[in-house]
Amino acid sequence: MWFYMETVEQKENPLQGRKELILVMESEKTPSRKELVDELCKKFGVSQEQVILNKVDHPFGSRRITVRAKIYSSLEQAKRFEPGYRFERGMKKKGTKPT
Repeated sequence: MWFYMETVEQKENPLQGRKELILVMESEKTPSRKELVDELCKKFGVSQEQVILNKVDHPFGSRRITVRAKIYSSLEQAKRFEPGYRFERGMKKKGTKPT
């Protein structure tokens, strides 16, 4: 599915206990937010709760995807700094049919 995944920028933010990332990927199709989180979990060896996607930019007609993400050192740190809706964004809700 992925042609490549490259970390363009990585900043350590020790005050908030997180890494701030900008990644560039190339793919045949537009990946879901869940697929992106799974890929970042594999690459950085963290759990899904620690990964927050801020922005996914995939221009029309392009295979290139730019992703802005944060990886927290723990779930507690993530809950301290991120609004609640970001944890549920892109995840399947209970009782809904897949589209």
